[in-house]
Amino acid sequence: MKKHMILLLLVFSSCSSLKNNYSKIEQEEAYVQAYKICIAYGCINEGTKNGLQRILQEQNDLGLATESEILGKVESVSIVNEGKEIAKKITPIDYADYEDRRPYFSDCISYAFSKQTDSLARLAFKKSLQK
Repeated sequence: MKKHMILLLLVFSSCSSLKNNYSKIEQEEAYVQAYKICIAYGCINEGTKNGLQRILQEQNDLGLATESEILGKVESVSIVNEGKEIAKKITPIDYADYEDRRPYFSDCISYAFSKQTDSLARLAFKKSLQK
């Protein structure tokens, strides 16, 4: 985790230095982490009807600025949209105590950091190298 935070800080300050000074493996790990964060953000934000975005704005948070630097603006928006589609598929829990509430947070986090998403992110990274 600490390694990822340092890597993300360095990327934010200079994306070109990441490409020049870090190995392909480190670049891939940063890309995969950013991909997963964008999926989680899109999914949770959709599930909370833009509640996450409002909280980030109120707290003057950078939001997805770092991830956009790593992935590129167009790619990060596309991945966020994928997360939104995941949220739309989350079904209510069928327990009387939960009154048809949907487990957006837990399902979004579980999906974003799943092996399936990891594979998708690594494939997207490989495709990004071909551009």
